[in-house]
Amino acid sequence: MPNTQGMGAEGPDLSFTAPARNHDEVGPMPVIERTVFTPLEQLELKALIKEALHEYIQERAEKLQ
Repeated sequence: MPNTQGMGAEGPDLSFTAPARNHDEVGPMPVIERTVFTPLEQLELKALIKEALHEYIQERAEKLQ
């Protein structure tokens, strides 16, 4: 099997491993936006999840009877 490590796609200017020659054309790395909840929002979210889980458990118990 031939070694394809560092091989370009086609032509001298295309390569997956060579560094960019013109850094103005290279876009920035994508930034992942993360949401951080405030302590109050965390408590509210926790209460909502507990309430929904409680309702689900009650409905399941009623169906099983």
